[in-house]
Amino acid sequence: MDFKEDLEFLLKGVTQFELNGSGTPSSVLVHGPMAFPIALDEHNQAFIAGARYGRGRVIVITHEGLMSHAPLKPFLFNAMRWLDGGRRGQIGFHPQIQSGPALYSQDGFTCELTDFKEGLSVYCCTSYSSQHASEIHEFVAEGGGLLIGGNQILNRFGLGILSSTLEGRTYKAPESIEHAMKAYHFRTMLSKFAEHVLEEKELAEHESSYLKKLGQDCSSFLRMKAEHSPSYDSIRQLLTQLLKTSGVPQVCDECPVKDFKDNVLLNLGMELYNVTPDPDAILPYIIKDMPNLPTVSGVQVRVDATNEADELWRSTGLFLPPGKPTHIYVPSKLVGCNFRVQIGCQCDNLNNADVLKRAPVVTQRFGIDQEKIKVSNLWGGLIYIIVPKGAKLGPVDITVEEAVMAPYYKGGETSTSDWLQTVRHYPAPWAELEFDNIIISIPSEEVRSLDNPDTLATLWDKIMKGIAELAGIPHRFPRKERYVADVQISHGKNEAHGNMQQEIRENTVRQYLENGAQLQNWSVWTALETYLQLQEGFGWDALKKVYADYHEMKTFCNDMDGKMNMWAETFSKAVNKNLAPFFKAWGWPISDTVTSKLAALPEWSENPMNKYTCNM
Repeated sequence: MDFKEDLEFLLKGVTQFELNGSGTPSSVLVHGPMAFPIALDEHNQAFIAGARYGRGRVIVITHEGLMSHAPLKPFLFNAMRWLDGGRRGQIGFHPQIQSGPALYSQDGFTCELTDFKEGLSVYCCTSYSSQHASEIHEFVAEGGGLLIGGNQILNRFGLGILSSTLEGRTYKAPESIEHAMKAYHFRTMLSKFAEHVLEEKELAEHESSYLKKLGQDCSSFLRMKAEHSPSYDSIRQLLTQLLKTSGVPQVCDECPVKDFKDNVLLNLGMELYNVTPDPDAILPYIIKDMPNLPTVSGVQVRVDATNEADELWRSTGLFLPPGKPTHIYVPSKLVGCNFRVQIGCQCDNLNNADVLKRAPVVTQRFGIDQEKIKVSNLWGGLIYIIVPKGAKLGPVDITVEEAVMAPYYKGGETSTSDWLQTVRHYPAPWAELEFDNIIISIPSEEVRSLDNPDTLATLWDKIMKGIAELAGIPHRFPRKERYVADVQISHGKNEAHGNMQQEIRENTVRQYLENGAQLQNWSVWTALETYLQLQEGFGWDALKKVYADYHEMKTFCNDMDGKMNMWAETFSKAVNKNLAPFFKAWGWPISDTVTSKLAALPEWSENPMNKYTCNM
């Protein structure tokens, strides 16, 4: 449908959307054939959208604070006139929108605070509940207008609020109506992509740039699981057809996905598998070479359901094969208490990556809401029980209907003979080594030849003890740390970094200073260099003393300037040196008060920043 006239009306006289001070707006997914985006950010993410529904009209604004935000008056008044359709009728505002009537009455509208009722021309609500949902749907279908700032009843209108948010700042309105008409639209772009896949039609340059966004939106749309919606079913069927026609790229470290078309298809694989009525029918199109792993039945595992720390994973030593569902039986006392089952350990979300060496999301979680839970994961994975903070249920036994035994060494429980003779040879492709303070998840091929797990345990216990001593905390961590091997992570690399070379370190400092030592540039390797200089100048014992001093403190600063001043003062006193010149050289906002306090301390004559600043 052509929304040109609607956009011309809504955007008349609108040059920008000023969102400052109105709360944090969410993103909106425009997925219906009669819905259209109105305001988007530079990444083609809509935050205001409209729709026609029956004889009525809808505008969604993704934060209720924007519905009566004075800087948006040019657009809001246009929107209200569009929704009213020339009737000049009564405008009803839900009582939560207290400031609505005062704002819109400035443009001559007759307004009142009221719950939904008959006789209104336009109803404005936040929609944090589905109260009056059916009446509101009928009201719009019969010609009413709806201005809404929430998500509960939007799907039927072809709109949905996403979990992602935007900055509360000023965004430019489209430069022209023609520009607005070419803006990213999920439904339109999906049709173009379907023609590209099924009919080999070329995409325009601007359409190709939308593909990554399309893949993310396909995932968001499928997760809505609007099972009884004809629109949802039709799109799911189209996506299934695309998947079966093209298949899913078999991504791995040696065969990364670099093309956005393949990126979309890879995203579709897991999402469709999770929502299709017959997942087995599409499994061969997603995973071409399905591993044939031997399973065991009725495996009982005891896990500790007590946890005083933050949420933690309890390992089971079991692996669920790709695309193979199973049932897990749990005691009734776990039901409804925030316990969950997790399949897979690589939790890093790669949706923002341009190149993929694995699917963006490869773990699945299932709430324990009954004693028998059905679980599955397209990609397979180790099985965990997620224990919530504060749980005090002690040891509990769970039974897994069918799974693969995984190499799982647990210090203090797994004997060396069992490890050597059986455990390390278990067939699952992923293994775990659990020591006093750390659990390591790695490919099983890396542990098959491990002959001395106790020796490795001693090494890791020593490493973790050193970390505890540096941090000034007890040697036994309240929650064991986890190290999970992954073919790709969202930030950084799983390897030593070239930026640690001395020459590169010095160039990093010089470049930072030449750019004015601005704190907005003080991050990652630049920030690390500050702390490396302190460690190299005063040793690890100085850091231990500083951390110990922090443990004794009763009050802390909440703002960044205060935190930096506290660190500078605490470190200076710990080493009995005036470090104010050092931190100031790094651009830290050291206050006059702290500078005065530290002036009585001896000068740090070996200040490594002197060689950079003496010639500036």
